[in-house]
Amino acid sequence: MKPGVYSNISNDDYHASDGISKSGLSLILKSPAHFAARYIHGEPEDPTPAMEFGTAFHAAVLEPHLFASDWAVQPDINRRTKAGKEKFEKFLSENEGKHLLKHDDMTTIENMREAVLSHPAASRLLTGGSPELSVYWNERVYNVLCKCRPDYLLADSMIAVDLKTCVDASYDGFSKACANFGYHIQAAFYMDGISSIFERQCKAFVFIAVEKKPPYAVAVYTLDRESVDYGRMEYREAIARYAECLRNNTWPGYDSQVKEISLPRWAVK
Repeated sequence: MKPGVYSNISNDDYHASDGISKSGLSLILKSPAHFAARYIHGEPEDPTPAMEFGTAFHAAVLEPHLFASDWAVQPDINRRTKAGKEKFEKFLSENEGKHLLKHDDMTTIENMREAVLSHPAASRLLTGGSPELSVYWNERVYNVLCKCRPDYLLADSMIAVDLKTCVDASYDGFSKACANFGYHIQAAFYMDGISSIFERQCKAFVFIAVEKKPPYAVAVYTLDRESVDYGRMEYREAIARYAECLRNNTWPGYDSQVKEISLPRWAVK
């Protein structure tokens, strides 16, 4: 894949394409063996129901014009009866190749979408830009091909927007999610990649967090500079390890030596 910005690459094709992503870097930080098990020696893991839900929600908000062609809502049919089985088989044949959504999940997605679009800051951030661009660039130190797929990019103002579904969109709740899921790494990696390929500084990486249960509360956040700098340090460490593994064609696991271990701080009263 050549460095550049592509608007016509599907989500599936993006994930199958060359280049290391934030997800790959996170696995490298766990161990190169974990990265190799998924991306080199094996097949990518099947999406979980939560991942499928998140993908459907992103499509409904960011690409509603494509949603109907890619997704189908399962009818409320009693499939234990002969008539119900026949109706469901007809539904499957009419929607072959589409991703399937449960009726209740579609209702939740519609409510979440309405919450996002009615939020003043969130709705402004999702106006006047481009959804689901695929960005590829060569990292400058190790010349490693990298890739990212910002949910929404405001190229004029150089602001990247990321739409996150979550259990808790409060300040404390989303701060914990950033640490648990490496969102600080994502922010730094995306900002640097976008800056590199556009040759202009990406000024901000903004999270739109929306809860998956009523009242479908929405909050909008940016990480402070210290957190982004820490994420940058982590992703650069991962790229250095990745480049070394590529060069030597070795993908080690955890430390091969005996190490002393301690209880986590929260377990010691």
